[in-house]
Amino acid sequence: MSDDVVEFKVRFRRRSGRIALAVVAVLALLVAWWAVSGTAAVAQGSAASSGVGHGDDCDYPDEEFWAVYAKDETPVAVQTVRNEGRWPVEVISTRPEAYRFSPVPDDPRYDATFPSDPLLGAPPDDETSDRVTIPPGREASMWIIDPFRPENEYTAGGQSRVNDRTGVETAPVQVWSLGIRRDADVAFYGTLWQSTLTRDSEEFKSELAQLCES
Repeated sequence: MSDDVVEFKVRFRRRSGRIALAVVAVLALLVAWWAVSGTAAVAQGSAASSGVGHGDDCDYPDEEFWAVYAKDETPVAVQTVRNEGRWPVEVISTRPEAYRFSPVPDDPRYDATFPSDPLLGAPPDDETSDRVTIPPGREASMWIIDPFRPENEYTAGGQSRVNDRTGVETAPVQVWSLGIRRDADVAFYGTLWQSTLTRDSEEFKSELAQLCES
């Protein structure tokens, strides 16, 4: 075997080795990137209001109960969503007809202040968006607008039923972090319920009174 052939084989092996190392390094970088992006998390923030919803005012309230709405009341609630990660994340509602976001306040001191009064209903659509970018450690208001409507005719969008009440306790979202998208659910302050009874009915008043008896 000539010296030229031997030299060619040596160079080919060295080049193949460098390529293999580069591929391994790229794969390791991608795995690390995916793992780091997975540490991004959004969670319930520091403020919440159920608007006209009837809360649990018992001496020993149910921590999982947020509020119940009568059949003839407009279900509108709002809570803040907090970015618990170390870099900005974009949160996108997958049900924009039911869950919408207000912009992050310019001043962090107002993160827990809602831009409008939920007792007056939801803000106009042009004042909210189906997505929001939240800086690290900051909060944005998420409006919950009649979440009891089904997503479509085939699914009820995570709703539950207990007796004559329909309940919902999370908002489905997508979280974009470092260019990677993940599906997630933002937990509510507690479960929101809608009754089949009207506000002025004796049955609904009795239902409210029974909250403290269960």
